[in-house]
Amino acid sequence: MTTPPDNTTNPPPPTEPTGPYFAPLNPAGPLGEYVAIRNEFFWKAIHRVLPTPGDDIDIAFSTLARNLDVSRDRAEKLYHGVARMASLPKLAAHHERSWYLDDNRLVVIGQMLIGVDDHLFHLI
Repeated sequence: MTTPPDNTTNPPPPTEPTGPYFAPLNPAGPLGEYVAIRNEFFWKAIHRVLPTPGDDIDIAFSTLARNLDVSRDRAEKLYHGVARMASLPKLAAHHERSWYLDDNRLVVIGQMLIGVDDHLFHLI
């Protein structure tokens, strides 16, 4: 069964390509602006509660998890993603202009770069 195109709850898909984005991150999509705002708030919030050098790592990740209302494992993965972004200034700068990286993508960045030596980051 198809939905009539004049149905306001199910509008027809756009006729023009809107870019190589994944929904809901497409800035031209109906949620693009809101997702970007959410990602900006998350980025700023996590930076306020990140562990600092010298913190007991177990306590730090538990505190981060409590502050973000996520599991300890997820908090650790988010920490690694955000920490790796500091080693990728071009990506971090682009993210701070567009806010397209959500917490899932930050986790992937951290996980993919976990084995890369710090002296190699200038090549990325």
